Amino acid sequence: MERFTRRAALALVLAVVFGLAMTGCAGVQQAGGGSGPRAAGGGGAPAVGNADAVVRALGGKATVDGATVTLTADAAPRGRVDVPGGVTLIVPEDVTLDLTAAGVALELRHGAVLTVDGTVKARGHGDRGNNRVDGSLRIGDGEVVINGSGTIRLASKGELLNVGSGRKLTLDGAILTGLEDNDRSLVDVNNGGEFILKSGAITGNTRVSDDWANGGGVNVHKAAFTMEGGQISGNAASGKGGSGGGGVFVGGGSVFTMNGGAITLNRATGNTGDAHGGGVGVQRGRFVMRGGSIAGNAAQGDTGDNNYGGGVSVEGGEFLMSGGAIKENAVTGGKWAIGGGAYVSGLLDEGEDVSFVMSGGAVSGNVAKGKTGGSGGGLSLRLGDFTMSGGMISLNSAQGGEGQAGGVKVDGGVFTMRGGTIGGNSAEGSVERYGAGVCLDAVRGRKSTFTLSGGTIYGSAAAAKAGANANETRDGSGKPAAGPGAALYAGDSAAKWGEGGVYTKGGVPQAGGSDIGNTDATLIATPAK
Repeated sequence: MERFTRRAALALVLAVVFGLAMTGCAGVQQAGGGSGPRAAGGGGAPAVGNADAVVRALGGKATVDGATVTLTADAAPRGRVDVPGGVTLIVPEDVTLDLTAAGVALELRHGAVLTVDGTVKARGHGDRGNNRVDGSLRIGDGEVVINGSGTIRLASKGELLNVGSGRKLTLDGAILTGLEDNDRSLVDVNNGGEFILKSGAITGNTRVSDDWANGGGVNVHKAAFTMEGGQISGNAASGKGGSGGGGVFVGGGSVFTMNGGAITLNRATGNTGDAHGGGVGVQRGRFVMRGGSIAGNAAQGDTGDNNYGGGVSVEGGEFLMSGGAIKENAVTGGKWAIGGGAYVSGLLDEGEDVSFVMSGGAVSGNVAKGKTGGSGGGLSLRLGDFTMSGGMISLNSAQGGEGQAGGVKVDGGVFTMRGGTIGGNSAEGSVERYGAGVCLDAVRGRKSTFTLSGGTIYGSAAAAKAGANANETRDGSGKPAAGPGAALYAGDSAAKWGEGGVYTKGGVPQAGGSDIGNTDATLIATPAK
């Protein structure tokens, strides 16, 4: 009974001080109306007054110095203050809540809301030696919300927020800011946890490692992450042995659903190892992209053999794209740069293929540029299945000594095109260049297959007056140059028309089921109704 009374008293203090609704036995009660205290931070109140209000809301277990409130170690048993369900704790725009002192923590319980219009400074979660250390801003249990227009800053190495089993966090505002030399992701979602990003930002965090680093911004492991809006920007994964997912990393047993928002200007970098997925890295997970944009990200390495997926890298698992844009990303450095926009690959050594289904959206303006060569400026598929029924793959470029497939490169995979457009791509090589639109190749003894039953693959400007839509082979200076298969390079793999539709190559009718072969001519397929 005494414990219940203390929690109820804290809830009442929080609700009355800030004029908020609190749910109790009698239903919803609007506290703070009439002549009661106004919400802190409203009406241009002075900074010290707002800070004093936060101290009162924390049960007086804090100190105030100007506009900075510091939670003290005697704030509660084990130095923890709980924000209970039905209560919103507001940090006004001119107040800093400092949680960095040793032994203190602010824990959000089921149904609680933390509104940050000012600044919160928090210690990170993580492993220190053989001990697990919890940070000072905690998701206690159930469902909680963080919102506002202010900033939550990470003050020491580790995860700013950890969303584990039985916990659900919705971020609907506020900027989460990390460290340039961190050993963790800024947000870690694990073991059945759920994270929803509605608005706000996750930024400024670089996860570094002497081995492998992944998930500079968000790391998802056996959990779910849904992005409705907001931004994940300016983060990096930087491992000497390799890296994956500069913005977001999605591990096995996880689902990442992107309905909106932007993943921009993130990097995956490697020193002696390979870099995978500048914006998003997926390994044995599921990535569903319905909207938003993945733009301006980079996968880049120094001395590693290859780098993969400037925007997105998916290795094993499933990638479903029905909307949104993967644009203006780059994969550079190393011997080979593969998949400027996206790299989608099976895991042959583990006997796992991969599935990519594209029914809408755009993959455009991406670049793959390696020292030896660039492969798949827009998309590289390796050891898996790719089905395209809509959307556009355009204005991408593969560059290097060898330029392979400005649009789509398929290595030992199955590509079925039922709709959509592939145009305006370029394969630029100072030594060799081929397959500006689509290029097929074999890997580890597995030949590729391509079936075109719907959609358009534009040919070269010289072949068909395709204008801006032309897929072009170019020399190292970017000028048009002869190379096999401006529209399609099949090599010794199998490329054929579908059955039952209407098919033309350079305007000439083609028989269903017949081979296509290498060509510079525009390919148009209209499926049977």
